[in-house]
Amino acid sequence: MTTEPTTIRIEIVRDGLTVRGRATAPGRPATEFSGWVGLMAAIEALLDETAAPSPHEPPIPGAPSPHGA
Repeated sequence: MTTEPTTIRIEIVRDGLTVRGRATAPGRPATEFSGWVGLMAAIEALLDETAAPSPHEPPIPGAPSPHGA
């Protein structure tokens, strides 16, 4: 288990009483979601340590470097 902070970017579109959008984290593929439960599942998926990081995902602008630089 890691104790390092993880930066997650969330793009939300309000659609009446619900939400939809996309969540991204550095080195991970974007995760689409729909609804509040879907948003929480997207965050959980991005934090899942068993998922392999994607070397092709660009870093999120303004996100702190994972190497502390």
